[in-house]
Amino acid sequence: MLTLPVRPELLLLPRTLTTSRLTLRCYNEGDGPAFFNAVHASRARLSERLPWVNSNQSVEDSETYVRKMAAHWLLRTDLVFGMWHEENFAGAVGLHSIQWQIPSMMMGWFVCDPFENQGFCTEACLAVKEFAHHHAGAIRVWASCDADNQASERVMQKMGMSLEGKHLFDGRTPQGQLRDSLFYASIRKTNQ
Repeated sequence: MLTLPVRPELLLLPRTLTTSRLTLRCYNEGDGPAFFNAVHASRARLSERLPWVNSNQSVEDSETYVRKMAAHWLLRTDLVFGMWHEENFAGAVGLHSIQWQIPSMMMGWFVCDPFENQGFCTEACLAVKEFAHHHAGAIRVWASCDADNQASERVMQKMGMSLEGKHLFDGRTPQGQLRDSLFYASIRKTNQ
């Protein structure tokens, strides 16, 4: 029988993951300026899909965000890794909507413009999916994207996730248009 974490806050989880080109680590105090500069330089593209980008208007906003994510990490309510290539902030990959009783985790990500279309996002997502299944004990890791977001759909496919379905008119874009979403998942085999 699978033993579920009674107190997920006490799980010993690695705070840093390393891939061939990236260092993935939970946010630290002081990461706000690098986060802001990278997101600001990618604002035009990121704001098309991510509503939080428009509320991130200053270094202080970014520092507040990274500190909140660091607190969520300790509480095990969100497990977000900043994506670093050498000394440059390249994006982020996180586990959200965590349901420890299953355990199930929703994966989300973004990559900044200089790192787009080079496989960095897939590399980071594969590492975090592995982390979710093997360190955090997730049986189910899932992700969704706008139905027209071919780049994110390719990342989910390259991670070996299976298409579970398409939800029609289940949300709105940051610009207010209705959108459809695709849902993919990775299931770890278990005896239960």
